[in-house]
Amino acid sequence: TLERDDGRALHEIVKGLPVNYAKRKELKGLSLLDAVAKGRELGIPTLAPKTVNDIYMTYIGGALEWAKKEGWIDANLVDNLPAMVDPVAAVDKRTSFNPEQLNRLFHLGPWEDPAKGKEGDPLRYWGPLLGLYQGMRRGEIAQLLVTDCEKQGDIPVIHVRPTVDSQRVKSAAGRRMLPVHPELIRMGFLQFVAKQRKAGHSQLFPSQTPNGNGAWGDPLSKWFQRLLADNAITGTKLGMHSFRHNFEDALRAANLSQTPIGQELAGRAKSDKVSGDYGSGRYSAETLKPAMESIRYPEVDLRHLYV
Repeated sequence: TLERDDGRALHEIVKGLPVNYAKRKELKGLSLLDAVAKGRELGIPTLAPKTVNDIYMTYIGGALEWAKKEGWIDANLVDNLPAMVDPVAAVDKRTSFNPEQLNRLFHLGPWEDPAKGKEGDPLRYWGPLLGLYQGMRRGEIAQLLVTDCEKQGDIPVIHVRPTVDSQRVKSAAGRRMLPVHPELIRMGFLQFVAKQRKAGHSQLFPSQTPNGNGAWGDPLSKWFQRLLADNAITGTKLGMHSFRHNFEDALRAANLSQTPIGQELAGRAKSDKVSGDYGSGRYSAETLKPAMESIRYPEVDLRHLYV
């Protein structure tokens, strides 16, 4: 009994959903329609266009396409509906840290006194550094197990992978092996891993847990936002994810951006879909090591963190 107008109405509901509607106390127990109305009344921001287009409508469209193939409906009710327009240009979205900000940032908080900082919350010390030099997402960092850090031959690597039920990887492309960046080795990351292993920890950063939606790294992100705000380090949506933008800039400077190896390091889907379907689709540590070593921030001096 569903018709095209039902698909359009569904699209409008999704576009009106308040951000974090499932977590908000003021919306608890409400139907989606009531949540949309209440959110509008309270002035709660709605889902971002990218979230609407790339997540909600993609999944809904996939489900309806399956229903069409099964003969449950005659047509995909949301197929080819106009995408939600994003009023914010891509260049005005989240920015990376500039060299001056990075130099200042890593002399604050746990990095002001590295010896003391390492004795505090290890995720606060190593998390941002792993984001900058390994290009890892906050959740990928927070959920690491000690066994995710090992050697391939004589090359120390970090595995980004789901090895227990609660671990997540954003996509198939996100599952990857990363040679440890030489700067992190100079800073004592391998000694830290050995210390955690000797202490019998299963998690590299003990006491970290996923939130109610199964996502990792929320406490790290909130702490980092406070650190930036308290020290007036400002920019367009600066936060933990900004390090991914710095990493992409470094890939670009090394002529690796949008290349298969660059996409492997960043955990992004390969542009060449055909060749990616052949073989294992993965690179060896020996191949990735020189590429990782080419990730440099020449105007950033963090030698005070060396051991």
